[in-house]
Amino acid sequence: MALISSVPLQEKPRLMQAGAAAFNYASESYFLPKLWQLHLYQHTGELRVKNAGHFGEDKGVYDIKPGAINLLPPDTYSEYRLNQPGRFYYAHIAFDGAPGSANVPVMQYLDYDLRDIEALFEEAIGCFAARAWRAEMKIWEILCRLSERIPAGDRVISGGHPAVARAQQIIALRLNEPISAEEIARATGVSHSHLNRLFHTEIGMSIKSHLTACRMQRACYLLIYSRQSIKSIAADVGIPDLHLFNKVIRRHLGAPPTTVRASGIRIAS
Repeated sequence: MALISSVPLQEKPRLMQAGAAAFNYASESYFLPKLWQLHLYQHTGELRVKNAGHFGEDKGVYDIKPGAINLLPPDTYSEYRLNQPGRFYYAHIAFDGAPGSANVPVMQYLDYDLRDIEALFEEAIGCFAARAWRAEMKIWEILCRLSERIPAGDRVISGGHPAVARAQQIIALRLNEPISAEEIARATGVSHSHLNRLFHTEIGMSIKSHLTACRMQRACYLLIYSRQSIKSIAADVGIPDLHLFNKVIRRHLGAPPTTVRASGIRIAS
């Protein structure tokens, strides 16, 4: 059974301990009162958990494999059955009594986001001894990301589908590049057609239409509020072909860039 924890992410966690460790025995059991446990695994095995206070009579059994990450609430009994000795990263976390505000599964399997979350974990471990507050910020970011990728069918409990959020982040960061909808889909780890369906469901338009709308929002802002040349603005919004840029501006605003600049025409938000 997939168990879900309610985590008080509206407040910054207190990081009590963080580091890298290893399981050295075929079976190990743990019980950590009052503290949350966050683990990122680099090996294979099985995890069994029970916690009557959080999950009632439900128990969880999960495969452990490289890229698996789990969050266990306080007072959880956990048993690890290992295929071989293996390393993992860990963080022991406390919250100051606030009620849970976000749902996070006990176990998730990272894919496209593994590298980013692993890097955050390593940074947290590295700065914990000297700058615990910085380490806490990084662990908080990991927890927030985990809460945003909870699947519930094609949706997530805490908001929209994580692939849509990731695509919007890619668009914002790479708006000055001539990136295509297909490239954006590949970067999110889902197919172009599936991501298009998610975009239509969540924001009412295709990836391509959303990408163009974002380009036009930025172009409008730069035309009205900056002194950049139109050619420079075209490059800044990922449409370096000036003829194509003029055509897209006319299609969306009904006027050429020079008129938009002179009259202050704005695109609807």
